[in-house]
Amino acid sequence: MRSVTVLLVDRSGSMKEEIMGLDGRKAPKIEVVKEALRILIAYKVRFFPHDLVGAIAFGNHAEVLFEPTFPADPQIWRRLDEGLKVDRDRTNMTEALSKAVEMLKGRYRQCRKDIVLLSDGCANEGDPELLIPIAMFAATERITIHTVGFGGGLTEFDENLLRRLAELTRGGKYQRCRNLAGLVWALRNI
Repeated sequence: MRSVTVLLVDRSGSMKEEIMGLDGRKAPKIEVVKEALRILIAYKVRFFPHDLVGAIAFGNHAEVLFEPTFPADPQIWRRLDEGLKVDRDRTNMTEALSKAVEMLKGRYRQCRKDIVLLSDGCANEGDPELLIPIAMFAATERITIHTVGFGGGLTEFDENLLRRLAELTRGGKYQRCRNLAGLVWALRNI
């Protein structure tokens, strides 16, 4: 079955923190995430070229980087590079998750629909109390939410919230990662 995956990527200020990343050297988390996404999309191009991928970046606000498109679309790379720059202070998961569900609801009826929420922080902008009802609504729309807690720096993510969001949807997985290898493995196994 063809899949449609919307990636929600945290670009809040804490994503500037450095962790073990590229070529075994320290790098800002956002750069490690970009590299993992490049690997994931190249994997999709090779093995699942008919799947669709979309992306939303979030900090103070959520921004749609691109609507679901084929992984070979050359615009993906430019939009990821332009859109995944750390220039926000807060983490508005609520707006990001809401936009992703809106993007998928009622569409792609013959496809598996997944949202992958990747964050290194806590939901501290928007109304975090709405995250659970949004996830419950996603479940009614047959949208699966997977969450990835990406940490290892000074900030720590809300593991309980990320785990709960994944559990609310059928087949949702929660993964915890601290480096590039772990992140690539998590993204490919969702």
